[in-house]
Amino acid sequence: MSDLFKIKEVRISSVEYSKSLKLREQVLREPLGLVITQEQIENEKKRNYYHFIAKKKKEIVSALTMKVNPNSIQTCQIATKKEYRGNGIGKNLLEFGEKNISSLFKKKEFVVFSRLNSLHFYKKSNYEFKNHRIYLINGIEHRLLKKTCGNTV
Repeated sequence: MSDLFKIKEVRISSVEYSKSLKLREQVLREPLGLVITQEQIENEKKRNYYHFIAKKKKEIVSALTMKVNPNSIQTCQIATKKEYRGNGIGKNLLEFGEKNISSLFKKKEFVVFSRLNSLHFYKKSNYEFKNHRIYLINGIEHRLLKKTCGNTV
């Protein structure tokens, strides 16, 4: 990945969080005719959500949201602008988020409910199927994947 990209954690009260929220909405919700609701934003504020971004100069090109659950760390959303996909930004952002959160919390595994078109991305990042169920989320089929954390309890 080019050194022109900077990856960092952002706070929910920051302008960068608001911009990353817009990116997540454009990439993940609008194609489905959905929006991120104020209730969902409030839920992120109240719970153990962590937000990471990749920037090129001042432009946010990728955003990651992760949630700390009682027994796992869940990747909730990762969105990368179309023109930046395929060059490792999303993978580097995911690795940064995993490393950052696993250093703070002692959990056994990372989990993600992946859309079918994103399975290859997570499999390349060493995720494997947790079970064989198909989950319908917003009318879209997802599969549950897992990855062992580096610092198991």
